[in-house]
Amino acid sequence: LCTVRCAAMGRAGAARAARFYKKDFLEIRGISDNATNMTRESFKQQIPQALLGVYQILKIIVSQQKTTQ
Repeated sequence: LCTVRCAAMGRAGAARAARFYKKDFLEIRGISDNATNMTRESFKQQIPQALLGVYQILKIIVSQQKTTQ
């Protein structure tokens, strides 16, 4: 896995609300296409790989939380 930091403006409001209420917030997104003229066709093909990436990240987070408790 590589470390990538991105800004997802779609959830900015949720993140701000979580911060206001002193709650944790995490958004994990899977990249499902490469934003080209083939996006519509590649979307369905890329979903399994995108979901696998999300699963792997969640698995790491859960395992790290288990070791810190």
